[in-house]
Amino acid sequence: NLLLAVVDEESDLTYYAVREAEPAGRPPEPLRGGPIATAHLLEDRAMVVDEAPAQALHGSGLYGKIVGRRLQLSLIETAHLLKRGAIDLRNADTDRRIALPRLLAEARRIQLDFDLRLTVYEDLKARGIVAKTGFKYGSHFRAYEGDPDRTHAKYLVHALPGGHRGMWPEVSRAVRLAHGVKKHLLLAAVGDADVRYLSLERVRL
Repeated sequence: NLLLAVVDEESDLTYYAVREAEPAGRPPEPLRGGPIATAHLLEDRAMVVDEAPAQALHGSGLYGKIVGRRLQLSLIETAHLLKRGAIDLRNADTDRRIALPRLLAEARRIQLDFDLRLTVYEDLKARGIVAKTGFKYGSHFRAYEGDPDRTHAKYLVHALPGGHRGMWPEVSRAVRLAHGVKKHLLLAAVGDADVRYLSLERVRL
C-alpha cells in the first residue's frame, strides 16, 4: 500500500492508504440471440413496456429498475444493451427505430462525460459487477458484487480520464462520504487501452 500524508492549513495530518484494486463479481450471463425486448427512448432514459420482455431483460443481467410492470433503463444501460443487440430501440413518440450513433449523439448532448462513464460501466459489467447510478452518493456509480436486492453496494466508483488532476478537498469529501455509508471509494482511470482502479481509504495511525 502507498500511504499518503496530507497536511491541511492548520498543520493537521490526514493519512490515506492508496492501492490498486481489481473489483470482481459473479461472471455475467452472456446475452444470447437477437433482441430480448423493445425499448422506447424518453429523453434521458428508456422504458420497456411489455412485462414479459421487461422481466426477461432485467433477469438476464440485473439491468434497469422495475417500475410497476415496466423496466426503466438509464442511458448508459440503453447504450450498452443496444451495442450488444439485446434491445430494439425506438422513439417513444414516433416508434421509429433509433440506431446506436444517434443514441450516442443524444446521450453526449445530455451528459457531457457520457463516453467516459460508459467505458467504466462496460468494464465493470465485464468484471461481473452490477453498476447502478451513484448520484445520491455524489459519485458516478454504486457497484455491487451480487444482486442489488440481496446485497449492499460494496463500492462507490468515480470515472476519471487518465492523467486527471484534482484537488485534495474533493478527495477528502469523497472518501468521507464513502466511509459514512460503509462503502469503498474507487477512482476509475480510463486510459487508451484499459480501465485501472485505485482504492482510497482514510487510515488512523
